[in-house]
Amino acid sequence: MPHDPRKLLQDIEEAAMRIVEFSRGRSVEDYLSDAYFRSAVERQFEIIGEALTRLRKLDPSLLERLSEHKKAIGFRNQLSHGYDTIDHYVSWDIILEKLPVLLTDVRSLREHLDQASENSHPWITISDSARRQTLAVGQRMMQVQVVIAPHTTMPTHSHPHEQHVYVARGSVTFNVGDKVVQLTQGQSIFLPGDVPHGCVSGDAETVLIDTFTPLRDDMLAQDAAAALR
Repeated sequence: MPHDPRKLLQDIEEAAMRIVEFSRGRSVEDYLSDAYFRSAVERQFEIIGEALTRLRKLDPSLLERLSEHKKAIGFRNQLSHGYDTIDHYVSWDIILEKLPVLLTDVRSLREHLDQASENSHPWITISDSARRQTLAVGQRMMQVQVVIAPHTTMPTHSHPHEQHVYVARGSVTFNVGDKVVQLTQGQSIFLPGDVPHGCVSGDAETVLIDTFTPLRDDMLAQDAAAALR
């Protein structure tokens, strides 16, 4: 399943708020004596830890902006693999002392990313002669524009995503598997997932509109990191 940094942060905030609601008006004695209460809280901590782990794989630089992430991931791992070593007094202290800090950091980071998104996605440098910008992101599909300088070779690569390429300006020659396809302005090509492909731009600057499904996690992570700079 694709992972968007903003969605992961939303999941963390929602799980943290559930713990806050579960714990409102309760005491450590309640926590010690009520197994259902503990189970509900621990499940939300597992969600928080898993979302943080996914965020670490997707974009470590974002994770470093969350001051309590290491302890949260460690606690999640203990819940999953060392359930019989849990100290419930320590768990209650985490709820009271560590969770509010994590929640504040997550909300701050989400706000920053949302503001950056409202100001349009940043341009990402692909190479000295190519750059890209995300135009739109849906649940399972995203659209990106790529601007390529004349006579630029985009190396052969592959990815599991299906891709539709529309030539908005200029011209380009695609190498798709063992086929060569020449396209000019207004033409398009469909690229199946996992098929090696590359291209060479023509005599003028070329603008391509790429549509991907499912979402490109790598591009979304680059966008999120660039938005923080």
